[in-house]
Amino acid sequence: MGRSRGGLTTKLHLVCDRHGWPLTFTLSPGQDADTRHFMPTMETIRLPGKAGRPRKRCRYIVADKGYDSDDLRRYCDRYRMKPIIAQRKMYRKPRPGLPRGFDKPKYRERNVVERAFSWLKEIRRIATRYDKLARSFRAMVCLACISRCLRADFSYKTYIQQYGLYPIGSLAKFSRGFLAWIMDIDNKGMPIQVHVVKNLSFIDASIDTVLTSTDFSQIGRLEGIVNPNDYTVSHKS
Repeated sequence: MGRSRGGLTTKLHLVCDRHGWPLTFTLSPGQDADTRHFMPTMETIRLPGKAGRPRKRCRYIVADKGYDSDDLRRYCDRYRMKPIIAQRKMYRKPRPGLPRGFDKPKYRERNVVERAFSWLKEIRRIATRYDKLARSFRAMVCLACISRCLRADFSYKTYIQQYGLYPIGSLAKFSRGFLAWIMDIDNKGMPIQVHVVKNLSFIDASIDTVLTSTDFSQIGRLEGIVNPNDYTVSHKS
């Protein structure tokens, strides 16, 4: 608990996935800058898998202007993460080379973590912090995050969509509306050969095409596993 313009306040630094499920969080006094606690918060992430070391990094980091700093961006570059953070209007030292790009459509996905905070604020004890000790307040936030995660559907289909394990014989959906049976996968569980059977944009059209991973650009980006009964698709051997 620290002092800021609003009095005694506490900051909650939360990291969630693209579905809004909390992964980790840290607490800091209200007067501390957000950028000081970004790297310590990221270092606490541990996502265990079936094999190998726990996953700690991601492809994109979407955060608001409060996390805009050169140290943070260098940290993301070191671990090959793309920071999607709006820049604050302040003086910056000129740097050689092209300026950093800003993915504005991707930045709109920041509403996911904003909704997660809105859900946490519905709990009165967290929104106003009645706890005097930091460990008591941290325990309450931890219980709230556990309650949030228990609402998730941790079924097998959700697991393979999150970790990229697509079993042979399952029906996959692609971003351009194509449905395809997975025929073969690589050692990481990602499809390398599919049998395209339907295009949702043309329901009545019949498709019978086998594509390899080099031709996946024709049907779009792989979105995940779907239920064949939802699309009246039967498997043909």
